[in-house]
Amino acid sequence: MAKWNKRSQNYCSQCGYSWAPRGHYVSAACPRCGAQNVKTTLGCSAVAFLVVGGAVAFVAIETRIEAALRDVTRTQVLAVTGIAAAIAAVAIALKRYDRAAQLARRSQQEQQAEERQQQEQQAEAQRQRARRDALVSRFGIEAADKILAQHLWVGATEQMVVEALGPPVDVSERVLKTKTTRVYKYQPLARGRFGLKVTIENDVVVGWDKGE
Repeated sequence: MAKWNKRSQNYCSQCGYSWAPRGHYVSAACPRCGAQNVKTTLGCSAVAFLVVGGAVAFVAIETRIEAALRDVTRTQVLAVTGIAAAIAAVAIALKRYDRAAQLARRSQQEQQAEERQQQEQQAEAQRQRARRDALVSRFGIEAADKILAQHLWVGATEQMVVEALGPPVDVSERVLKTKTTRVYKYQPLARGRFGLKVTIENDVVVGWDKGE
């Protein structure tokens, strides 16, 4: 049987003899039986060399694998960071766009509201001018201005009162031989009570009472 030696040994498969070759890695024939069925066995040095070499190679491979993994991880982190930054930039841009759109809509709505208000004011001014012209043609300039200001005065006619204050809420009437008295009642406060009463005799205002 082959022995465990430091040097590589030759081994004869025919007779089982082992020896250390001289100058050759494998002898041509067994020195004992002359058989040519010779094999080699590894010595301690060779085995140790193979073990150490394998360990060194394994460490080198593992180091390269770790470096490669670190590179891959770094690349992934950079890629994820870049994607996150891009998403954040897009979100900021969309937020700014929404804000600008809101301001634009608000400005447009305010402009439209202002235009509507101007149109309403112009229409109201036209109505007031038309009404004044009609009142001036009926009652004169002075009476027309008082009616538009909703002023009462002694001597105003029943029609002037209606034009200035509108139709009364209630009317009480008393007819005598020489005159007819009507009381136009405005601004109801409670049952049977009014904030303004205008007394008209024979179609002319003679006075008014505010409240009771």
